[in-house]
Amino acid sequence: MLLQQAGSQKVFEFHGNAAISICMMCHEQIPTLEAIGQLQGQDSKVPKCKICDGEMKMDVVLFGEEIADSIVEGAMAAAIIADVVLVVGTSLTVSPANIVVEFCRKRIGRVIVVDPDPNVRRHVDLLLCGKAGSVLPQLLQACVSTRNVVTT
Repeated sequence: MLLQQAGSQKVFEFHGNAAISICMMCHEQIPTLEAIGQLQGQDSKVPKCKICDGEMKMDVVLFGEEIADSIVEGAMAAAIIADVVLVVGTSLTVSPANIVVEFCRKRIGRVIVVDPDPNVRRHVDLLLCGKAGSVLPQLLQACVSTRNVVTT
C-alpha cells in the first residue's frame, strides 16, 4: 500500500494486502475497514460478503497458502527486464521470491538485498546490512546525490 501511495505502478504483493478483504467464495473485494465495520452490532465474528454471503478474510497469504500465479508471473516478467532488483523484507530462502531474483540475475541484472542479517549471501550482488527503516533512507539519499553521475 505504501509503495502505491508513493507512486509505484507495478507492485507485486507476494504476501497480500491487509487493507483489502476478499470473499472466499466469489472473490469480491472490499476495504478491510468496511468488512470490520459490518461486524458492529452483530453476533457474527466473521464478515460476510454482500454478494454471496460467503465469509470474508483479509487478502493476505498465510503460511502454507499459495501465492497467486498472476503475482508470481508478473514479478518474474518484471525481473527478467530489470537492471536492478531491490529486495526488502525477505531472506530469499523460500520460493518463489528466490526464483524471481534468479530471473533477474540470469539476464545479468543486479540484486540488492536489505537485511539485518550479515550472513545473507545467496542471490546477492550487494548486501546493505541493517533494518529497512534505517538503510532505505540512506540508499535514497545516495541515489539522489549521485543521480547525475553516469558510469559505463
